[in-house]
Amino acid sequence: MFEKMDKTNVLLTMVTLILVVCNLSLGINKFLKPMAQNEENRKQYEENLKQREQAGIQDDEMSQEDIDKEQLTNLKSMGEEDRMYTYFYQYITMIESGKYEDAYNTLYEDFKTQYFPTLEDYKNYVQGRYPTFISVKYNGIERQGEYYILTVLISSGVSSESGTTLQQKFVLHEKNFNDFELSFQVM
Repeated sequence: MFEKMDKTNVLLTMVTLILVVCNLSLGINKFLKPMAQNEENRKQYEENLKQREQAGIQDDEMSQEDIDKEQLTNLKSMGEEDRMYTYFYQYITMIESGKYEDAYNTLYEDFKTQYFPTLEDYKNYVQGRYPTFISVKYNGIERQGEYYILTVLISSGVSSESGTTLQQKFVLHEKNFNDFELSFQVM
């Protein structure tokens, strides 16, 4: 009988040791696997940064003339509506990045004279009306002769800014590819 108990105890001890080793193995994997995954993510992130830096260097090596030619080629391949959305996007990007003079220069001369005689008037309007981070939803576009009327919903791109949603109409006129002027509904 004593031999039977010894075999049972030995067997139970072996099973217990096997379970302990398995649990230790699982526990170690639980901690090491995320570390390995984080290391892999870090390496991938660093690789992406290197690629972006190389692409940035390539962009810097391109002359402004080459960039303009590429942009002109892209615009010529677009339909009318897509070009108008592209022009509007350029305009709104100027505002969002604080390039108020560039944005001001895209306005119709008569419109500027009537509503914003100075750059400072325009800048005050834009800063008082539009959110810091702009999100745009296009609600429609229609063509009237050589003019395009875009209806857009402008809101904050950041959820913490509340109450900064407005619907506004913009009138765009394409004088030539990548040469446009616009006006908008002053509110």
